[in-house]
Amino acid sequence: MVMLKQSSLDKEEARINAMRARAQSRTERFLNARQRTMGVDKAGLDRQLEEKRLARLAEKQANADQFAYDQQVLRILESNEAESRAAKMAEMNLLREDLLAKAKEPKNSCPRGGTPINPDDCSSSAGQCFAGEDQRRDVRIRQQQAQMRQWTTQQVAEKQARTAETAEEGMRFHQYLSAVDQMRAEMEEAEAARVKAEKRMVRAMNEARAAEVADTKSKDKALDDQLNEMELKHVMESPFINEETDFGISAQADYRVRPDHFKGYSKDQRSLGGRSPSV
Repeated sequence: MVMLKQSSLDKEEARINAMRARAQSRTERFLNARQRTMGVDKAGLDRQLEEKRLARLAEKQANADQFAYDQQVLRILESNEAESRAAKMAEMNLLREDLLAKAKEPKNSCPRGGTPINPDDCSSSAGQCFAGEDQRRDVRIRQQQAQMRQWTTQQVAEKQARTAETAEEGMRFHQYLSAVDQMRAEMEEAEAARVKAEKRMVRAMNEARAAEVADTKSKDKALDDQLNEMELKHVMESPFINEETDFGISAQADYRVRPDHFKGYSKDQRSLGGRSPSV
């Protein structure tokens, strides 16, 4: 068991030492510039640099060509626009000169269309009627004009009828609103009268109730005053409450007293030396 454990520890130590040796050799190789650049493809790197330079030159040339093309298109557009403005300005100047020349001429001086007809210079063929010639042109024109006047008159009448109907409808609506307002005013007046009557009735009821309450209070007060007066009179006149000594004298004899009404000795009895009377 001890041998197996020692063998596994030796293997682990050997593995760790090998890893350390490889790391140290790799560090030394990285630190050596000559050995580090030995595997670089210099020709490939130079070719890549040349390709990038050529690509930049091609892109720069393409940008220059595009800029030149844009400038050429801009010059062509500006030239076309200038020519269009010049042509339009020349046309406007020509029209202005024509209008100014026409304005200087007298009124109704326009030339007639065509040469006037001279009957002497015409032959018999001038009186012929060709097939398809409209011989009723004037009649048709008059009929069309009469129809147009009829249509115009009809449209004017229809418009006037619509206007009158609109005005009548507005009048009816105004009358309806007036009736509604009048009915609302009557209802509000009736409601106000009802509320006023209810207020008067409530006021009368309150006044009657107040009078009843005042009468009741007056009667109660009179009764209380009467009872108080009776009570006061009773208190003032009661010999028992006033502790009158004569109240205890017996009805059988003056020298005898009632024990239940005895209130003490009188002056005469006290003058006798406080001798108790007979019961």
